[in-house]
Amino acid sequence: VVFFCIYIILTILMPQIVNLSTNNIGNPIIFYLEAFCGIAAYIFLSKIIANLFLLKNVLIYLGKNSIILLALHWIIFLNLDRILFLLTSRHFPLLTLIDGFLYSILTVILLIPVIFITNKKFPMLIGK
Repeated sequence: VVFFCIYIILTILMPQIVNLSTNNIGNPIIFYLEAFCGIAAYIFLSKIIANLFLLKNVLIYLGKNSIILLALHWIIFLNLDRILFLLTSRHFPLLTLIDGFLYSILTVILLIPVIFITNKKFPMLIGK
């Protein structure tokens, strides 16, 4: 919890643009402190998720079927954008983290029937 709080505080109070392709990490001390706190926070979060039975099973199911998600997520994503454009006559760029999270959750929900059908009717497509 402490690492997560430090990570959030550093991210909010000292935002810096990090671009590893150009080796631009800003202040190296803050960069590495933030990186290690973020890693520790996600390890701790993973241990908490491991104790939550329902969420653990959902993540295991999605992990076992990740090849289908990888293959089809972009098709769903583009069609969601088209549907929203037809309904509202404007594009919705992903401006915030919440927008991306909502699109991702909706994409996974829409792909669950496809995963089920693929596993039942066409298992050879995914190497089963």
